[in-house]
Amino acid sequence: MGVVRVRGLVFGEKDAREYTFLVEGRTNFIGLPSEEIEGLGLRKTMGQVRLMTADGVVESDTYFANAKLLAEGFGAILVPTAYPFIGYGLLENRRFRVNPVNQAVERVPDNELHPPFLLSPGLVTRWRTSASMTTGRPVRVRMARCLFEEPDPPSDPTEFDEWCESGNSGRPIQTHVGDEGSVLWVNPSGSICVQFDDGDERLLWPGEVDVVELKADGIS
Repeated sequence: MGVVRVRGLVFGEKDAREYTFLVEGRTNFIGLPSEEIEGLGLRKTMGQVRLMTADGVVESDTYFANAKLLAEGFGAILVPTAYPFIGYGLLENRRFRVNPVNQAVERVPDNELHPPFLLSPGLVTRWRTSASMTTGRPVRVRMARCLFEEPDPPSDPTEFDEWCESGNSGRPIQTHVGDEGSVLWVNPSGSICVQFDDGDERLLWPGEVDVVELKADGIS
């Protein structure tokens, strides 16, 4: 998937404003610059989140936000960022997806099965418990597509070591397309921790995987 943007509204106690959001991979928030947050009059929450930035991991304040996207209103957690963005995890949880042909954000039809419900935390927990009791096997998935590609690591050995020490992976996530692995756990945001058969553990979105083996509790 390339660069995807979508227009949406954010409502605050002082104002309501429209933004063009960049769709960010593997996040579950809305992001806006601090001056926009102040101008909207958004209420700060009591908690903070830890975010990975170019300068390392930082503690960030969070805010309550009401938003509207494609005529649908919803609530979300918002964080201060350099530019407006919306996380793909949030979009998936609201039954939106990115059309692979025209790269547009679109609503998933109500009669169509959507991956966040297929691999919701409670259901996967039940699947894994049942699989452990009846077959001894966890949920098996295949990475069918990559929604957000990662940059290739440097070829220079010294730069490669620094690259990995900074928290980057030595293997871009898109190279796992077609690989199979086992679900280790599902996060509250809906992202899935998968251990691939080569031992690499990565966080994936439900829209990136297909279930390939699940023969417990009457599910196949």
